Amino acid sequence: NLWKEPIFASDCITVRGKNDLHTFFLYNFLLSIQDQIFSLQKGTSQPHVYPGDIKLLQVPDIDTSIQKKIVAECEKVDEEYNTVQKTIEENKRKIEKLMSEVKGEMKRLGSVISLEYGKALPENKRITGQYPVMGSNGIIGYHNEFLVEGPSIIVGRKGSAGAVNWVEENNFPIDTTYYVHLLTDTMDLKFVYYSIANIGLETMNSSIGVPGLNRNDAYAINIPVPSLEEQQCIVQEIETYEAEIVSAKAVLSACAEKKKMILDKWL
Repeated sequence: NLWKEPIFASDCITVRGKNDLHTFFLYNFLLSIQDQIFSLQKGTSQPHVYPGDIKLLQVPDIDTSIQKKIVAECEKVDEEYNTVQKTIEENKRKIEKLMSEVKGEMKRLGSVISLEYGKALPENKRITGQYPVMGSNGIIGYHNEFLVEGPSIIVGRKGSAGAVNWVEENNFPIDTTYYVHLLTDTMDLKFVYYSIANIGLETMNSSIGVPGLNRNDAYAINIPVPSLEEQQCIVQEIETYEAEIVSAKAVLSACAEKKKMILDKWL
C-alpha cells in the first residue's frame, strides 16, 4: 500500500527509497513482484516476513528521468483504476438503494425459504471435476459430483457466517454452509438472493468461538415481498447494474497488466 500522509505503522514493514529512488516508482515495482514478496513468508500459524528478507530484494538501478516516465505512465493507469472503481461503488449503491425501497407484503423469511445444510466433503475425499465445491464464502475447490442444482444461493453457516453467494452452475455446498430452498413458486430465486444479501445476516453471529449463523434467527427476519412480476422487474434492473460492475472489474484486472507492461518496457 502507498500512503501519502503520515501514518502509524503497526504489524507491517515500512519501505523507503534512498537517494534517487522515486517512492512511487518503488511502490509500483514492489507491486510487480508481489508473488516474490509473498514467497518470503515464514511461519505457519501466523505467516510473516522479516525486514532483512525484504532488504535482499533486488531493485533496478535506473536513471531518475526513466523513473519519472514510469511514474507518469503508472499514474495514468491509476487514474483509470480509480474512475472505474467509482463506477463499481456507484452501481453497488444503486442496487442497495433499489432493494431498500422494495415495497410489498411483509413475510417471515422462514415462510418463503428454507436453509438446508450442506454436506461434509473433506479435501482428501474430493475427486477433481467440473462442479464447484462451495465453502462459507465462495469456491474452495472442485468435485466430480454435485449436491445442488444451479442456479443456487449458498449462505455461510460457520466461519464466514452470513456471507451470501450466488452460483450459476450445479455445485457442492459443504457442511459449513446452507443452501436456499424455495418454499413457494411465488418467489424469484434471484430476488431472494438480493433480499437476503441486504439484510445483514453476517451480523447475526450466534457462536462464542467460530462465527456461526443459526437458521432459526434468519427465519425470523421479515422481508417485503412484492408480486412475482414485480420481483422479476427488480431483478432485471439490478442485472443491468451488475453487468456494468462485471465490465468494470474486467477493466480493473487489465490495469494490473498495463502496469506490468509499463515496467517491462522501461526496465
